[in-house]
Amino acid sequence: MPAKCQPATPAIPPREEGLSLGLRLFVIAFLAAALLIPSFLVNLLVDERNRRKEQVVYEVADQWSGGGQILTAPVLTLPYRYDYQDEKGQAQHEVRYAHFLPDKLWIQGKMAPEIRYRGIYRVALYQAELVVSGRFSRPDVAALNLDPNRVLWRDAFLTLGLANTKGLQEQVYLTWNQSPIQAEPGVLCKDVVEAGITVRVPVTPGPDAYDFMFPLKHSGHDYLSFVPLGKITEVKLEAPWGDPSFIGAFLPDERQIQPNRFAARWQVIDLNRNFPQQWLGSGQQVGAASFGVRLFQPVDHYQKTTRTTKYAVMFIGLTFLALFLLDVLGRAGQRQVHPVQYLLIGMALVVFYVLLLSLSEHIGFGWAYLAASAGIIAQIALYTKSVLANGRQTGLIGIILAVLYAYLYIVLQLEDYALLIGSLSLFAVIGVVMYLTRKVDWSSLGKTTVTLKP
Repeated sequence: MPAKCQPATPAIPPREEGLSLGLRLFVIAFLAAALLIPSFLVNLLVDERNRRKEQVVYEVADQWSGGGQILTAPVLTLPYRYDYQDEKGQAQHEVRYAHFLPDKLWIQGKMAPEIRYRGIYRVALYQAELVVSGRFSRPDVAALNLDPNRVLWRDAFLTLGLANTKGLQEQVYLTWNQSPIQAEPGVLCKDVVEAGITVRVPVTPGPDAYDFMFPLKHSGHDYLSFVPLGKITEVKLEAPWGDPSFIGAFLPDERQIQPNRFAARWQVIDLNRNFPQQWLGSGQQVGAASFGVRLFQPVDHYQKTTRTTKYAVMFIGLTFLALFLLDVLGRAGQRQVHPVQYLLIGMALVVFYVLLLSLSEHIGFGWAYLAASAGIIAQIALYTKSVLANGRQTGLIGIILAVLYAYLYIVLQLEDYALLIGSLSLFAVIGVVMYLTRKVDWSSLGKTTVTLKP
């Protein structure tokens, strides 16, 4: 008998495995964007640690000397009697002040820096020994339209302006025309400076010039600056410090910088600044002309870590892109990377910055970077090996991460060329991705036809 016809097995339409390509791309992009939130929190943590460091530095500096030092000295002040009539027409008088600056001002000094530690924090302090000398010409009160008879010559004084007096280490004796005079605390007139010490000096209309000299020994923190009060001001300064940062309105005319010391010389004339040699009352902002040196410390680990976190977007994006391309270009016999696995890998990339911050506080930025990057690369590589079940592709992920971390470290060192190198590198990465995916049929990816046997 002829065989009975079997009923035809209905065709089963193909089905999709997992998420469609478009939905996967959306989820991956969403996860990359969401991971910027913990990256932002890492930035806040870096800022908090940096503020803690600045607070410690301020506390140590305040206990040591009160901070940096600015020397504005000396200013010769002559009080004079000023007569006027009040609103009722009655005769009144008050004491006002005329200020005179030296014709010549020489400052020669040495700084002795030292590093102090409080916990894990490093503070640059110094002790300075200065010798200040120069000459005042006879005060020309007539040039200020003052009657010499109304000048209180016996009440003349010199003001030695100091940003803070807490760092003074010994009494200050000024030699005035070969006569030593001890300084007094505080300032008698705040027309020119707000803080400092005062020396009462004998001034009469007779002598043509007054020579002065005084040594100054004080401690400070971070910087030492000078205001060029002389018609000719010359400053020579040296210190066993290999990283000076010259600050203020004038750079040194001569400088010698060696790995463990520096020496510098400034010369400023009155025409270089914006205030006269003599004037009445207040109104002259002499501090704007200050110059000096800061004990520069190379970029610390907080600044470097902050700069590193700025590349978090690029790191997360490129790592996810590499995983996605390996996923879609080598699907045969390979597991699909689940969004949760992308999330875990992204969190590991964020933890790198926390590791970097915590380790750099103890072992320095370079070693911390090496240890943190090596740990994260090993962690992600071992995890992707179990996810992709493909040793070759796991090796590619490890190489890509190693190249990324090495590239970032190089960019951090090339501060002036960071933008140029970064833009060229991103241009090259996009070009490589375009080349690798030039023949990919994106519309057919993410679907697998399943045939069921009857």
